[in-house]
Amino acid sequence: MTDQDLRAELKELHDQIKASIHKEPEDKDALGHIMTRLVRVSQGEKLHEEESETLREQLEEKATDFETRHPKIAGVMRDVMEVLAKLGF
Repeated sequence: MTDQDLRAELKELHDQIKASIHKEPEDKDALGHIMTRLVRVSQGEKLHEEESETLREQLEEKATDFETRHPKIAGVMRDVMEVLAKLGF
């Protein structure tokens, strides 16, 4: 897996968020914060181990939360987590 794979997954996640939760500002805000951090990682920013764990925990929590309301978003979030794991995050 490469940073390019991560960027492709992030684009898919962004597209799913834009299409699905535009009427739910609290979800959009929470995901916006996570997306900002993910984009920084995809651009080469290194995270400390503690930051990586927090980011993974936030992704997992949101994916679980969205499982019933937004299953496509949850699936893409899990794909992002898989790419991050393969990249060592």
